[in-house]
Amino acid sequence: MNKNLIFGVFFSMVLLSCNSGEETIPGHILQKDKMVLVMADVQLAEAAILYQNNKGNIVENRAKNYYRFIFEKHKITEKQFRESFTYYASRPELMDKLYEAVIIEISKKQAEQSNK
Repeated sequence: MNKNLIFGVFFSMVLLSCNSGEETIPGHILQKDKMVLVMADVQLAEAAILYQNNKGNIVENRAKNYYRFIFEKHKITEKQFRESFTYYASRPELMDKLYEAVIIEISKKQAEQSNK
């Protein structure tokens, strides 16, 4: 076998094994950066819904309105959100990274509110 061919195969294997490990997200799935922003808003909405529910308020319609507002704000559909959430949830490592970023995003929003 030619030494250049062996080197080429070895070099290709090294490059492939050293890739970032990042999975390519399909086009119909919300990319991580956008999903982080959506999920941060969803988590804040869920907290508001839980708070209102604990106060004895009827929140079913408010919950629908919160989600409708979030989807409109981010220019996505409920279907896109559900498919994207299912995609990330079926990949625990990606979901962990996503939620780490969501926590950071919520912390930023909290700091912004504290500075007002």
